[in-house]
Amino acid sequence: MRYMMTQDRNYLARGLITLPQLWVLHQVAERQTCTMHMLAQAFGAESSTITGLADRLVKLGLLKAFNSQTDRRVVLAEITPKAEKS
Repeated sequence: MRYMMTQDRNYLARGLITLPQLWVLHQVAERQTCTMHMLAQAFGAESSTITGLADRLVKLGLLKAFNSQTDRRVVLAEITPKAEKS
């Protein structure tokens, strides 16, 4: 978590992302690819809450969200190269 905070401190310091969004990035980075449902369970939050956090990270180009090839209802998340550099 500390590593992610130092890597993303520019985004945090400038107020571009919130601490919960940083936690989402951290969880996705640990798992490499995960579902919104997995993130919701990890945080003990509703899937809609996690989806909202993830959508804002997608708009910043820090997260990539896409549908599963086997089940189109399942949304997966991955860290983008931009997030890895930050």
